[in-house]
Amino acid sequence: MVLAVLLLSTGISADMGPKASTRIRFEGLEGQRYMATLLSPEPFCGPYTALEEFPDNPRYTPEDPEYPIWEKFVAFEGPDGWYFLQYFQDCTETSSFTWGYFPPARFKLLLYFPEQDAFVVSAESYERYAFDSLFTADLHDLSLSPGETKIGEFSMQRSYCYLWQIVSFFCRMAATIAIELVVAVLFCYRARQQIRIVLAANLVTQGILNLLLNLTAYHAGGLLLMVEYVLLEFLVFLLEATAYAFLLPRYRPAGEPARRWLAVIYALVANGVSFAAGAAILIVTPGFLLPVPF
Repeated sequence: MVLAVLLLSTGISADMGPKASTRIRFEGLEGQRYMATLLSPEPFCGPYTALEEFPDNPRYTPEDPEYPIWEKFVAFEGPDGWYFLQYFQDCTETSSFTWGYFPPARFKLLLYFPEQDAFVVSAESYERYAFDSLFTADLHDLSLSPGETKIGEFSMQRSYCYLWQIVSFFCRMAATIAIELVVAVLFCYRARQQIRIVLAANLVTQGILNLLLNLTAYHAGGLLLMVEYVLLEFLVFLLEATAYAFLLPRYRPAGEPARRWLAVIYALVANGVSFAAGAAILIVTPGFLLPVPF
């Protein structure tokens, strides 16, 4: 059966998430109808392509309701070397734009106002800086005339909310230390020096672990985060089990056998429970598996 599976199987390609995203919040355009897109220095990005370079790959047809807007973007003559990749959104109701599937790594923001038949394009280019890159565009001072194209006229800043990263880090640290101390007491590791050993070990191992998780979530997203979490937690268990097996029995009550194996079981139970608690915190915290709020 194994040989048959190896010989008769075929390769497939699967698209797995989550994917990196670029999100922009607009301020100062309340009450106006407008569409947004990102111009790319490359003629393709993932499944998105520039029509002038790939004329056989139009993403809209005359039957589509958005076809007239798409035509406007296609006909736009923007900065030299920047391409419209046939992806746009109507941002009138949401006051935000999200490109959540293969967004350009470097881009310029382009807005179209159908009532004025006018365009606004950013003068400078921007880059994605995180797995979920958030920006805020301030257009309070924008004024448009029918049919014109304005370059600049607004500012855009990074607006990633680092608060959730910090809150999640300290919540995971507090939960881990509290759980491991409670489990230590249940395993009869109650001597002051034993508690200090458990506390010091967790401050070091869990501090490094959770810092790496935060950096991974920020730069690479939730899928790699969960894989890394399992592997790092296993490494933490090995380190703590080794340290506990050598250190905790030294401070046992007089006459009690060393029982180094019990310290290893304690490390396994304590890390298993703290792993589950940490995973639960990661799941409910924005920026790890949930999108970061503006």
